[in-house]
Amino acid sequence: MEYPLVRIDKLHPDGSPRASWYGYRLPDSDGAARVYRPGRTRTVHVLGIWTPIEPGVSAFHRDWGFAVHRHEKDGSPHLYIDVVRSVDVRRRSIAYIDLYLDVLVGPEGVREKDEELLERLEPDEAEYVRRKRDEVRRLIDDGFAGLRCDGPFWDVPAGASLLPPKTRRRSSAWRRV
Repeated sequence: MEYPLVRIDKLHPDGSPRASWYGYRLPDSDGAARVYRPGRTRTVHVLGIWTPIEPGVSAFHRDWGFAVHRHEKDGSPHLYIDVVRSVDVRRRSIAYIDLYLDVLVGPEGVREKDEELLERLEPDEAEYVRRKRDEVRRLIDDGFAGLRCDGPFWDVPAGASLLPPKTRRRSSAWRRV
């Protein structure tokens, strides 16, 4: 089976770049586009470049209102969930507009971060983000497959797990915040 290389672009609410990386498109699961990021894949971010050692899998669905990133930390699975305005899934790229608030899931439980940044949004959009956060927490409690740290939703086929990382270079379009 072939796993096409795709570029992931995480954008600020104004459409400017926040982060970008490459990964391999896995078979979709329940309508969600899944992307495998090998360990040592470089991520270009407005705050710098980092290269996580651990592999990860991200899931994107046009209708969810959030993007999910699964990774291992200290031998335990974790989820990093971005509340989003929109997701644009194409054949060779996926772009999404991040709305600041994140929900994190790990062995220590569920927590949130960056709610104070919602003041940067229009009041209606900030309220949407809070409603979406509440929905994400309900889905976690209900055992929704895409928001569980384990399970077949996150499985990476053996052939994909052998693929090498692809580097992403910072271009002149990136500016430091």
